Amino acid sequence: WVHDLVDHDDLEKRMMPTLMRLKRYALPLARLTAGLSTLSFGLAGALYGTEILFVSLFGDATIFMQIFFVAAGIALALGVFTRPFAVLLALIYAYAGYVYGWYIFTYTDHIGLYILLILLGSGGYSLSRRLRINEMNAPRIIEHLRPLAFPILRILFGFGIMFASIYAKYLYSALALNVVVMFELTKYFPFDPLFVVLGALIIEFLAGALFMLGIAVRWAAVFLLFWLTLSLLYFQEDVWPHIILFGLCAVVFLHGYDKFSLEGRLMRRHNSEPVL
Repeated sequence: WVHDLVDHDDLEKRMMPTLMRLKRYALPLARLTAGLSTLSFGLAGALYGTEILFVSLFGDATIFMQIFFVAAGIALALGVFTRPFAVLLALIYAYAGYVYGWYIFTYTDHIGLYILLILLGSGGYSLSRRLRINEMNAPRIIEHLRPLAFPILRILFGFGIMFASIYAKYLYSALALNVVVMFELTKYFPFDPLFVVLGALIIEFLAGALFMLGIAVRWAAVFLLFWLTLSLLYFQEDVWPHIILFGLCAVVFLHGYDKFSLEGRLMRRHNSEPVL
């Protein structure tokens, strides 16, 4: 046991310089994720997922909103006027919450991403930084809240996963049960279909809890990426609603722990955060 602990410490020491350098890419990747996700909404004519159609939200203005989302997605991907577009997207999220009620909590990862971009702006590797474009100046209160950007993203990302697992696999478990039966998942998991649904609920809920609390976040990101990829390949699902999930898993992996994460606070050694 002591030997394994020493090996783990040595592994962390070897990986620390590389993983610490990767942090600088977390914000650009988050911005790119928001851009590609937003662009996909405009092209698909649906918001966050296939079930929230633009026409149900915007009615006759649907075509204009599609154009807006395409333009916003391109701007965010390039890093131009990031804060103004993030503010507008956050307002649209609030409007969708007004229309769809509690269900919108399934997609708190999106509002977490918008808040991060509002607080941090375009960041490095952006067109506005390269061309020295003067974007919207942040109020002083936003400057004070900048250290909370990644913790807020991590918490809302985890909460969204937890809420979605309860909503889809407990409150409305019939759909998940039909998926298990239709795709004959009991051939791979030889249990009662309801038990398979329960197992999926528990796994998703725990993964979300790890993100939300800030425990083993890099391992949780790799774990979630594996199951997301497997799910897309097996069920042949649309890729565009999952762009944000793949992107945020990568963002969390790159950024690692923050000072508000449970493991980041309890396992700091020599003024350095844990690596794995």
